Amino acid sequence: MEILEIQPQGTFVFYEFLSFLGLLSRDYMQGAKAFLTDLYDTPSNYIRKTKLREINIKKPCINIISATTLDWFMEGLKRGDLMGGFLPRFLFVPARNKLKSIYLPPPADENVKAMLVNELRNLTRSELTGEMTFSDEARKLYEEWCMKYESNIQQNNKYNELLLGFLIRLEIYFLKFAMLENINRFHSLTIRPETIKTITQVINWLVNQTTNLVSEEITFTKFQKDRKKIIKMITPEGITRRELIRSTHLSLKELNPVLETLLQEEAIYIDFIKTSGKSTILYKIKKPV
Repeated sequence: MEILEIQPQGTFVFYEFLSFLGLLSRDYMQGAKAFLTDLYDTPSNYIRKTKLREINIKKPCINIISATTLDWFMEGLKRGDLMGGFLPRFLFVPARNKLKSIYLPPPADENVKAMLVNELRNLTRSELTGEMTFSDEARKLYEEWCMKYESNIQQNNKYNELLLGFLIRLEIYFLKFAMLENINRFHSLTIRPETIKTITQVINWLVNQTTNLVSEEITFTKFQKDRKKIIKMITPEGITRRELIRSTHLSLKELNPVLETLLQEEAIYIDFIKTSGKSTILYKIKKPV
């Protein structure tokens, strides 16, 4: 708080997100999550009275950048962080597939780094001041997107309670990204249609990524974790029960309820193959229509 009182705008960088969450969970950091959650709404002034004095943070606007592996993220995840609204205020950009391995990384490109820093400095040094507005066409495009987006959320029952916390805030990020893009690209306080079209693609991509992350990866009960583990092993080509037991290290008592649930949900189906005159059951994932 004392740092933010001196410098209320800026970025915190934590190289390991799990360490950051662990830090916020310590006894002497009680209230830190609520504090950061309050700052998300960027109040004009944030006043906090301590035993020694009154702290006044004027126009706070902070960013938090961090990264972790998906497995570590799931290990440190707490339901309260999701339901309480702390984690849904973050933008998550999952990278599930490693496209290539670089065993001997080349030196960092200092020119690219300098160019990025220069672009960011140009944004902060912009002489533009005042309230940003929409052009008539841009406003129409944005309102049309919002109507379709909210209608899709209301009608789609796959958006569970956990996921809604993330999706609702993506509308706010749409506006934030649109303002940055418009100033950077057009140096104007009037948001143009081209800006809305660009940010629509960005937000739609984030919606898909966030939906997949929350729906397919985030679990809190053992049954949910077992379900996730099993569904990842079942392919369109099929897998036997024996192979599932060997791959997942689950007992039959743990495996059978999950398989039965997946069959009832019609997420998987049963097929048969004949080997040495015997029929073997194959569990196969249903391909998306």
